[in-house]
Amino acid sequence: MVSAAARAENGRQSMGGHAVRGAFWTVGMSLGNKVITLVGQVALAWFLLPRDMGVVAMAASVIAWATFFTASGIDDLLVQRHDTYDRDAPQILWISLGFNFLALGVAAALTPFASRHFGDARVGKLMLIQAASWPLTTITLVLRPKLANLLRFRAIALTQFGQGIVFTCSAVVLASFGWGPYSLVWPIFIAAGFTALMLLLLLGGRLPLERPRPSRWGSYLAPGMMLMVGNFVSIMAVQVPNFIVGSFLDERRTGLYAWGYLVASQAAFLLVHNLRGLFTPLFSKLKDDAARLAEAVAKSAYLITAIVAPICLLQAFFAKPLISELFPDRWFRAADVVFWLSLGFGAQPVALIAQSALVASGRFAQALRLAVVQAGLIAVGVALGCLQVSVQGGVERAAMGAALGSALGLPFYLWVLRRELACPWSRLLDTLKAVALAALAFLAPYALERLRGRPGGLGAMALEALLYVAFLALLYRWVDPSIFGVLARLRRDRRAAATHATQAAVPAEAPAPAEAR
Repeated sequence: MVSAAARAENGRQSMGGHAVRGAFWTVGMSLGNKVITLVGQVALAWFLLPRDMGVVAMAASVIAWATFFTASGIDDLLVQRHDTYDRDAPQILWISLGFNFLALGVAAALTPFASRHFGDARVGKLMLIQAASWPLTTITLVLRPKLANLLRFRAIALTQFGQGIVFTCSAVVLASFGWGPYSLVWPIFIAAGFTALMLLLLLGGRLPLERPRPSRWGSYLAPGMMLMVGNFVSIMAVQVPNFIVGSFLDERRTGLYAWGYLVASQAAFLLVHNLRGLFTPLFSKLKDDAARLAEAVAKSAYLITAIVAPICLLQAFFAKPLISELFPDRWFRAADVVFWLSLGFGAQPVALIAQSALVASGRFAQALRLAVVQAGLIAVGVALGCLQVSVQGGVERAAMGAALGSALGLPFYLWVLRRELACPWSRLLDTLKAVALAALAFLAPYALERLRGRPGGLGAMALEALLYVAFLALLYRWVDPSIFGVLARLRRDRRAAATHATQAAVPAEAPAPAEAR
């Protein structure tokens, strides 16, 4: 008979295995998405002008206000209450559909203001196209939590990877046919439809349907509204800077900022956003065990920072030479935007872990306050940067402000984890160690560049990147070899899964007859 301690240990190992495998698939598919997006950005840079990107950013910055009424974020409630998904999902489907249609109406009402404010009638049309995708996302909001509750992270990662491919390919094709800024918004609608269809296929084509029961909606609306507002604030952290830049500067410079943000965010927000879908369901399984939750949160913050911080720093280091090699001259001024935002985004992993842990443990109000502080710091930084922008240019000042605001949030995120979840300071400060090692590893490529004495091409940049990764690995081997245990754990889990599959395939021997016994 298996003891309670053995069952707990098996559960701990199983949870850890799911975390490692889920992170492996999420990181792998995110990196693949990043490569595809980079190729797509190169193609779009040849077909589009900065002012095309600028008018799309202006439209997105106004339509973001209508997202206050969308149901985006309520899906976390289905993850946090994973034990009652089958009971809750049908009613949350109706609630989400109602909110998404309400948000579509609000977006339509905002279009005249947006067109007048920015002096471009296309802004309103672009807003309507983006908002038309919201009712489609209702299917995604209800079905993706089902996959997360089943810990089917590979399926989620593949779906997100496919969504990225569909969006990028659609945008490039439409841009090549001269659709201009519309080539960046119609793919939003197309990708939303693709994601909904994929989730339906993965779950057998079944939606959780039953007749609406408004008498039960009160138990969902109170926490659900808190999550929706938190998601709205997170969206505004991205779009308010675009609104501020678009209000201070012209379409071209707004486009440079928006495009630079899009390129810089691939390392942090693409990876971090995808990983949130991994950590929220995993943390929710530990919400009743405070000690294990605190340990898992602190360890996760360290590991994800160790992954994301080097990628962000690599982006910053290679921003100017890479953009000069791959993109047309008209986009070169966005290199400084990519540089500064890449540096600032290094704080995002800790914000991700804090948000996921707070939502998973039911601390919705604290998660909302954290999102408000994060959005406020970035918005104030961008506004101060725009006030310093000269008439001749200098959009990088806005990026510097955004980076500073993002970085200043790091101590606050660590304090929240300590105060709300009792994570030990010694483990939380390991995240700063990860950032320090990522920065120290740049001594190797910097020395190589100084010895060469001249800018190199793509081959030289690839060599410097490999040298950086090798030197970073040596530093971790010297300072903290335990991080390599993640790879060893992944190999062990794969071997265990293969052994289990082999044993399951071998038919069990028939029991001996009673006489023989």
